[in-house]
Amino acid sequence: MLTAVAPPQAVVGYSTLMVDGTSLGGSITVGGVAQLKTTDTATQIVTAPLQPTTPPGTQPVVVTTTAGASNALNVTVLAPFRISSVTAPSSTTVEVTFNRPPAAATVTPARFTIAGLTVLAATASGAVVTLRTGFQSGGRTYTLVPSSALTDLLGAPLETSPQPTFTGFGAPLPTEFVLSITGDGSALTTSVSWPIKLERRSLSAPAVVTATVQLPTSAPEPITVVGANAYEGAISRSTDGTRLVVTGYQQDANVSTSTAATWVRVVAIIDAADFSNAAGIDQSRKLGTLSGASVRSTVLNGTDLWLGTNVSGVLATSTGAGSMLTAVTPGYNVRRVGIVDGQLYATTTGNPGDGLFAIGAGLPMSSGALPTLVFANPTSTGFALFDVDPNEPGPDLLYVTDDGTALPNGLKRVVKSAGNWSVAAVFSPPVNQLACYRDDVDVVCVACAGLTCHLFRDVSTSTPSGALPASFQTFSTTAPNNFRFRGVALAPTP
Repeated sequence: MLTAVAPPQAVVGYSTLMVDGTSLGGSITVGGVAQLKTTDTATQIVTAPLQPTTPPGTQPVVVTTTAGASNALNVTVLAPFRISSVTAPSSTTVEVTFNRPPAAATVTPARFTIAGLTVLAATASGAVVTLRTGFQSGGRTYTLVPSSALTDLLGAPLETSPQPTFTGFGAPLPTEFVLSITGDGSALTTSVSWPIKLERRSLSAPAVVTATVQLPTSAPEPITVVGANAYEGAISRSTDGTRLVVTGYQQDANVSTSTAATWVRVVAIIDAADFSNAAGIDQSRKLGTLSGASVRSTVLNGTDLWLGTNVSGVLATSTGAGSMLTAVTPGYNVRRVGIVDGQLYATTTGNPGDGLFAIGAGLPMSSGALPTLVFANPTSTGFALFDVDPNEPGPDLLYVTDDGTALPNGLKRVVKSAGNWSVAAVFSPPVNQLACYRDDVDVVCVACAGLTCHLFRDVSTSTPSGALPASFQTFSTTAPNNFRFRGVALAPTP
């Protein structure tokens, strides 16, 4: 007869059971599975760790002797302590879900290893442990190697095999970039309108042109830029990565720009398929004359557009024909607008200052958005912002162009520490167009300035200011005769 079974919960492969009773001294089963014994007397049986085939759940414990089967006492059998899933909800966060809560005292960063990432913190909440990590590469497969020193609340160690994998947060690494090229190869003067051509190139073989699309140069839907304006014709990629956007004039190519102030401004939206069939380019959003303002750049988020102009500041509208156009800021001299982590930014010169500014809070669509200086920098145009240090709130790594004559000029790497920004390195030559992405701990940038474009891989975060590592510039190209590079962006995804 069985009188007691302890403990009331037992883990397969780890826990032993102590069974008390009378007239014992026989075989013992749990859930119908025979168990090994370490003690076997008439009044007590102690099992070895429960057999791997023991079913989980509420299971009967039965002892069988020559006199027959005993009464049954129930015990709760738990499966081995395991990881159920691993996901990355953000670029610096990994969530590890266990099949039951771990013992909080055993959860430390050192007990989680991820090749290619540093685990900075580990916090347990119920059955989920949240890891704070270094920046993940979107789309990359990572392997988590946990330690068996992690235990559940019963002290059972974690099963560490198989090692779970997860996909880094965000879109896969880009494979191509797009250049905005103005001109037609003839000796056009700067006093006429220039056509725009978009050229896709491979990031792994940047000399290779993979596709080209010529934007319309004549009625009914032309789009051109002023030849003399080096800041028109810039392109940017939408926040979802699927489209490019460029703003120009609804005017035929090779027309005198003496009346450009009266030309209608038009937005062109280009997706990946348009490189095969230019008829799909969306030029439905006309902006009117904007009182003669020059649109230097445009950024697209969903159906919302923000435009950076030379005299009217930042304007907001949407892609729908006839949508209202709102002056988000006063009449600042804006060179580039961009969106990073849901915040609108702009580089400006003159009023309100030279450098990079956050415009309002989030993505303002109404007037009255106030600029907040992020980093003061002369003749700023292109920029790229990243959040790489989990200990530093908000973006903390900035690449910004400086094409002025005052030294140091060029592409600047700027780092924020304890809330303060400082230049960590300056890479020449001077450039004004920029598109960058992170590749693990490296930053890859394509930077252009009129006649030249350069592909950079920044492999160091400690390069002295002004130094140029030999491995930094990996490719350089020159614009064909009578053409100019006016913009660069990562290629749109299908």
